[in-house]
Amino acid sequence: MQRTWTLTAVTALVVAGVAFWLGRTTAPEPEQAVTAELPTEPETAETPVDPASMDPDATEPTEIDMGGALSAPKVREDYLLAEAKKERERADRLAAEIEALKAGKTPEGEAADEADAPAAELKARYVFEGAEKALTALDLDAAGEAYQNMTPLITELLDSIAAGEPKMHLQQEISKWNMTLVNQAVKMQNGGLTGDGINGVFTHPAIQVNYIYATLKDGEHPLTENQEAALKELGDRFVQEEAKRVARYDENSLELEKLVDEADLKSRFYADVDAMLTAAQVEILHPESMRGRIQADLFSSGLLWAMRVQAIGFKERADLATTIAENVMRHFQLSSDHEEDVLELAGDYAAGFSDQFLAHEADSLDQIGLFHEARVRESARHLTGLLKALMDRLPLDENKRKTIRGTAFSLVPTKRNSS
Repeated sequence: MQRTWTLTAVTALVVAGVAFWLGRTTAPEPEQAVTAELPTEPETAETPVDPASMDPDATEPTEIDMGGALSAPKVREDYLLAEAKKERERADRLAAEIEALKAGKTPEGEAADEADAPAAELKARYVFEGAEKALTALDLDAAGEAYQNMTPLITELLDSIAAGEPKMHLQQEISKWNMTLVNQAVKMQNGGLTGDGINGVFTHPAIQVNYIYATLKDGEHPLTENQEAALKELGDRFVQEEAKRVARYDENSLELEKLVDEADLKSRFYADVDAMLTAAQVEILHPESMRGRIQADLFSSGLLWAMRVQAIGFKERADLATTIAENVMRHFQLSSDHEEDVLELAGDYAAGFSDQFLAHEADSLDQIGLFHEARVRESARHLTGLLKALMDRLPLDENKRKTIRGTAFSLVPTKRNSS
């Protein structure tokens, strides 16, 4: 059966890695591709999603919702309702003040005029120039508590899935703690920080050094004074690197290339953080069983790939080339005149993967889409090369070029059983 990229127009808000689709609770059949829904980010108009390209014969995955699978509109609605409530309360206070002034009295606890209201209190442990507005969204005590409670729950759920006996009742508790981080993430969105979508901002180094401090500070292994200073230095360095990364793009840059670059930078950031921590502290941030797994590791650049990853099944390298060529032709709606060129470029794409990479046997977490982030990133890098080659080789109109530039997801080659 011919496979296509399963791209579904779903707007999803996934923060801290625990509101995600795990895909399957059992291993797929040998001929069945592992799939995951790949939505656009709501604010990225150029990211193409073509529901018509879906394979009508594909099997729908079983959903395991570890954090409520929150939709951006729903979270935004809840946030706006809360803000509206605050405005109504403020209006009531002002009305009471007006009535008191008319009566010649000053009410107790009168509200200050908005122009005279103090700026939002900055509670961040580490502050960086230009990030102050976003950092006002942080509540480090609440965030630290959420991380400390979520991590063991996610670990327990993943272990149960790996054992073939998923403890689905854990989802509700995970979702509750995740909402603490979701609410903070929503508030920091207009704070001027860069990053791909809400998880890009959430994983910005200026935010993450504060969350790392918050997660460790009240536990058995808090940061030492020297570690706190080292963490601030890492924040300074990677905040500057992030600014340089963003500055080098122009209107011709591929969204996938930007995403890979961002993931590269943040992977180095998290690796340097781990290097300055003790083994016990690293285990608190991300236990070994979840470490590096996309959508599961709470301190990983894998959070960037939430809802942007799909497995592409293959048996042999040649099979991978044929499959990717068929998908390119269909997804970008290319004419048959381009088929020969696409087949050649797809062959180059498949040849670029090492034997070791393609020989990888998917474990139980791979089979439900929880790949290791490094594997996802390498797959995306190869796909970036293919997209660039398509634009260089083919005489495409501007609309198709715009679609290619806006593609921002990773296709992970996943070896199928040859039986």
